[in-house]
Amino acid sequence: MKHSIYKVKFRRGKDSNESVMRKLVLNFLKHGKLETTVSKAKAVKSLLDRLAFKARRQSEADKNVLLKHLGDKKAVQDMFDKVEPTFKKRTGGFVTIIRLGTRLGDNAEMARIGWAKPIITLEKKVTQNKPLTPEKEKQKNVKKTKLKKLV
Repeated sequence: MKHSIYKVKFRRGKDSNESVMRKLVLNFLKHGKLETTVSKAKAVKSLLDRLAFKARRQSEADKNVLLKHLGDKKAVQDMFDKVEPTFKKRTGGFVTIIRLGTRLGDNAEMARIGWAKPIITLEKKVTQNKPLTPEKEKQKNVKKTKLKKLV
Protein backbone atom coordinates (compact mmCIF):
# COMPACT_ATOMS: atom_id res chain seq x y z
CA MET A 1 0.00 0.00 0.00
CA LYS A 2 1.42 3.35 -1.02
CA HIS A 3 0.75 6.08 1.52
CA SER A 4 0.79 9.83 0.81
CA ILE A 5 0.42 9.39 -2.95
CA TYR A 6 -2.01 11.93 -4.43
CA LYS A 7 -3.39 10.87 -7.79
CA VAL A 8 -6.77 11.71 -9.23
CA LYS A 9 -8.60 8.97 -11.12
CA PHE A 10 -11.72 9.60 -13.15
CA ARG A 11 -13.05 6.01 -13.42
CA ARG A 12 -12.28 5.76 -17.11
CA GLY A 13 -9.04 3.81 -17.24
CA LYS A 14 -5.43 4.90 -17.55
CA ASP A 15 -5.44 5.78 -21.26
CA SER A 16 -8.64 7.78 -21.03
CA ASN A 17 -7.42 9.68 -17.96
CA GLU A 18 -4.19 10.60 -19.73
CA SER A 19 -6.02 11.79 -22.85
CA VAL A 20 -8.46 13.88 -20.78
CA MET A 21 -5.56 15.53 -18.96
CA ARG A 22 -3.72 16.15 -22.25
CA LYS A 23 -6.80 17.76 -23.83
CA LEU A 24 -7.44 19.95 -20.79
CA VAL A 25 -3.83 21.14 -20.69
CA LEU A 26 -3.75 21.87 -24.44
CA ASN A 27 -7.01 23.83 -24.22
CA PHE A 28 -5.64 25.78 -21.26
CA LEU A 29 -2.46 26.64 -23.16
CA LYS A 30 -4.47 27.69 -26.22
CA HIS A 31 -6.93 29.98 -24.42
CA GLY A 32 -5.06 30.92 -21.22
CA LYS A 33 -7.96 29.87 -19.01
CA LEU A 34 -10.22 26.87 -18.53
CA GLU A 35 -13.54 26.12 -16.83
CA THR A 36 -14.03 22.58 -15.58
CA THR A 37 -15.04 20.64 -12.47
CA VAL A 38 -13.08 21.15 -9.26
CA SER A 39 -11.58 17.64 -9.23
CA LYS A 40 -10.32 17.97 -12.81
CA ALA A 41 -9.08 21.49 -12.05
CA LYS A 42 -6.98 20.21 -9.14
CA ALA A 43 -5.47 17.46 -11.28
CA VAL A 44 -4.74 19.85 -14.17
CA LYS A 45 -3.23 22.43 -11.80
CA SER A 46 -0.67 20.00 -10.43
CA LEU A 47 0.24 18.83 -13.93
CA LEU A 48 0.48 22.41 -15.27
CA ASP A 49 2.68 23.53 -12.38
CA ARG A 50 5.12 20.70 -13.10
CA LEU A 51 5.11 21.41 -16.84
CA ALA A 52 5.54 25.17 -16.34
CA PHE A 53 8.54 24.55 -14.09
CA LYS A 54 10.07 22.38 -16.82
CA ALA A 55 9.33 25.03 -19.46
CA ARG A 56 10.98 27.67 -17.30
CA ARG A 57 14.27 25.73 -17.14
CA GLN A 58 14.39 25.03 -20.91
CA SER A 59 16.79 22.09 -21.08
CA GLU A 60 16.65 19.32 -23.68
CA ALA A 61 15.47 16.80 -21.10
CA ASP A 62 12.67 19.15 -20.06
CA LYS A 63 11.66 19.55 -23.70
CA ASN A 64 11.36 15.76 -23.99
CA VAL A 65 9.18 15.60 -20.88
CA LEU A 66 6.90 18.32 -22.27
CA LEU A 67 6.63 16.48 -25.59
CA LYS A 68 5.71 13.31 -23.72
CA HIS A 69 2.90 14.99 -21.80
CA LEU A 70 1.61 17.36 -24.50
CA GLY A 71 2.34 15.49 -27.72
CA ASP A 72 2.48 18.72 -29.74
CA LYS A 73 5.71 20.51 -30.75
CA LYS A 74 3.95 23.84 -31.27
CA ALA A 75 2.49 23.72 -27.75
CA VAL A 76 5.94 22.97 -26.31
CA GLN A 77 7.46 25.92 -28.18
CA ASP A 78 4.63 28.17 -26.96
CA MET A 79 5.32 27.08 -23.38
CA PHE A 80 9.00 27.93 -23.79
CA ASP A 81 8.22 31.31 -25.36
CA LYS A 82 5.45 32.40 -22.96
CA VAL A 83 6.24 30.86 -19.58
CA GLU A 84 9.98 31.49 -19.29
CA PRO A 85 9.96 35.31 -19.61
CA THR A 86 6.92 35.72 -17.37
CA PHE A 87 7.92 33.37 -14.53
CA LYS A 88 11.72 33.80 -14.42
CA LYS A 89 11.99 34.34 -10.68
CA ARG A 90 9.02 32.27 -9.51
CA THR A 91 9.67 28.72 -8.31
CA GLY A 92 6.08 27.49 -8.11
CA GLY A 93 2.43 28.47 -8.10
CA PHE A 94 2.17 29.23 -11.80
CA VAL A 95 -1.56 28.43 -11.99
CA THR A 96 -4.48 29.48 -9.78
CA ILE A 97 -7.91 27.93 -9.24
CA ILE A 98 -11.03 30.04 -8.64
CA ARG A 99 -14.20 28.27 -7.57
CA LEU A 100 -17.31 29.34 -9.49
CA GLY A 101 -20.12 27.49 -7.72
CA THR A 102 -22.31 24.70 -8.99
CA ARG A 103 -23.30 23.87 -12.56
CA LEU A 104 -27.04 24.07 -13.24
CA GLY A 105 -27.37 20.80 -15.15
CA ASP A 106 -25.91 18.28 -12.71
CA ASN A 107 -24.99 20.42 -9.67
CA ALA A 108 -21.25 19.73 -10.10
CA GLU A 109 -18.77 22.09 -8.44
CA MET A 110 -17.13 24.23 -11.15
CA ALA A 111 -13.79 26.05 -11.13
CA ARG A 112 -11.79 28.33 -13.43
CA ILE A 113 -8.06 27.76 -13.91
CA GLY A 114 -5.85 30.67 -14.97
CA TRP A 115 -2.24 31.80 -14.96
CA ALA A 116 -1.08 33.42 -11.71
CA LYS A 117 0.40 36.34 -13.71
CA PRO A 118 -0.79 37.55 -17.11
CA ILE A 119 1.19 35.94 -19.92
CA ILE A 120 2.61 38.54 -22.32
CA THR A 121 3.25 37.45 -25.88
CA LEU A 122 5.24 39.21 -28.57
CA GLU A 123 2.24 39.47 -30.91
CA LYS A 124 0.24 41.44 -28.34
CA LYS A 125 3.11 43.88 -27.74
CA VAL A 126 3.56 44.61 -31.44
CA THR A 127 -0.12 45.19 -32.19
CA GLN A 128 -0.79 47.32 -29.11
CA ASN A 129 2.14 49.73 -29.56
CA LYS A 130 1.94 50.13 -33.35
CA PRO A 131 0.24 53.43 -34.30
CA LEU A 132 -1.89 53.76 -37.43
CA THR A 133 -0.33 55.46 -40.44
CA PRO A 134 -2.20 58.43 -41.96
CA GLU A 135 -3.11 56.35 -45.04
CA LYS A 136 -4.71 53.61 -42.95
CA GLU A 137 -6.50 56.25 -40.88
CA LYS A 138 -8.09 57.63 -44.08
CA GLN A 139 -9.10 54.14 -45.25
CA LYS A 140 -10.74 53.49 -41.90
CA ASN A 141 -12.72 56.74 -42.10
CA VAL A 142 -13.79 56.00 -45.72
CA LYS A 143 -15.17 52.61 -44.69
CA LYS A 144 -17.20 54.23 -41.90
CA THR A 145 -18.75 56.80 -44.26
CA LYS A 146 -19.64 54.07 -46.80
CA LEU A 147 -21.42 52.11 -44.08
CA LYS A 148 -23.37 55.21 -43.02
CA LYS A 149 -24.46 55.85 -46.62
CA LEU A 150 -25.68 52.26 -46.99
CA VAL A 151 -27.84 52.50 -43.88
